[in-house]
Amino acid sequence: MGLATGADSCFKSQAGMNLFFFSSLSRIFPPRLVRRRLACALLLTLALPARSYGEADAASEVKPESLETLSQSQLQEVFRVLNRHYIENETLNYEALNRAALDGLLRRLSFGATLVRRNGDPDSDAPAFSFHEEVIKPGIAYLRPVTFEPKEVEAAAKALRRYPGEEIHTLILDLRAPVRIDEFGRAAAFLDLFTGRNQLLFKIQKPSDQRAELFLSKKARLWDGRLVVLVDRESSSVAETVAAVLDHYVDCLTMGQPTQGRTVQYQEVALDEETALRFASAEVLLPDDRSLFRKGITPRLRAGTSPQRKRRVFEQSAAKGMQRFVFDRERPRLNEAALIAGDDPELDYHLAKSAGKPTPYDKTPLRDGMVQQALETLLAVDFFQLEAKAESGEVEEEQTEEEESPAAGAQEEDGAD
Repeated sequence: MGLATGADSCFKSQAGMNLFFFSSLSRIFPPRLVRRRLACALLLTLALPARSYGEADAASEVKPESLETLSQSQLQEVFRVLNRHYIENETLNYEALNRAALDGLLRRLSFGATLVRRNGDPDSDAPAFSFHEEVIKPGIAYLRPVTFEPKEVEAAAKALRRYPGEEIHTLILDLRAPVRIDEFGRAAAFLDLFTGRNQLLFKIQKPSDQRAELFLSKKARLWDGRLVVLVDRESSSVAETVAAVLDHYVDCLTMGQPTQGRTVQYQEVALDEETALRFASAEVLLPDDRSLFRKGITPRLRAGTSPQRKRRVFEQSAAKGMQRFVFDRERPRLNEAALIAGDDPELDYHLAKSAGKPTPYDKTPLRDGMVQQALETLLAVDFFQLEAKAESGEVEEEQTEEEESPAAGAQEEDGAD
């Protein structure tokens, strides 16, 4: 006996609209899973008045996690007892049961199913920042797509074609743009730049279709250098898909924070003139049939920047570039060179401070910590690779001589004289 059937035997009143939610969700998720989650969610969300217990009584209460172990007969017994003996049993009608069950189910499904307003403002999800690309450091480029629209893919392709001539050997691909987008055809077009021709990139599977929609790469890749991919909890569903496929095919380094696993396509069903049910109707599967839904990507290296600070960096970097948000600017200090030149680089700073005037060094500068950590990691990798080559004898003697200090060379010349 299902939850709705058992409830109908206890309550004689009916609520037709709420049943629409359950029938719609049962087409997406397995019926047995829906029935059990409805039952457990109802017990968790019934608005029952709180009672005052002693510490012993509170310790003996069953935790919400224990509801998962209750059988169907036990769940029905709970409804029967509450319907007959609860002091406000008249409030436990069929409509209250449906509303409580729906509320709990939506909480459990999280971003898998939500109630939304119909005909919302189309500009409400428009990002406040745009595609950005620059050479952030000699040999290292920075690329940040946002919506993965065709114009962004073309701009990225143009940059990748330019990099070999500029001796760019490393690319930092920033996939942290917080936008809502589930057009996975854009992900396939962007992945064409990094994967080989005729590679299976990913699939889109619907519960009602036995055959999945396949997305294959169509072009030769434009980048085969070192790749660092940045992700976080705000990465879009398309960005998550791009990162997962790159991690599958390319020897890249993923950095950042675990993503949420929003790799699904959504469908909306109108409930009335103002409200609609928005639910996941199809999911992305990787070439090995792995699903990322509600699992996400776990980066190999953890790094972090607060969402507020990241958004400010994204907004300002369009006009100012990323370098000022990555590299620290030190306050001029008095050193030996300044003493020889008879100059005091700290004078202006101390004069301003003594006069109570602001200086550029008073406030903590805005920085993108994740990009900073990516650059530091690359520097460390280069250092250890150089050390490994030196130990194996692969570094030529000429390179070692070039790294010797000028002072040592001057001493040798003096000895020769």
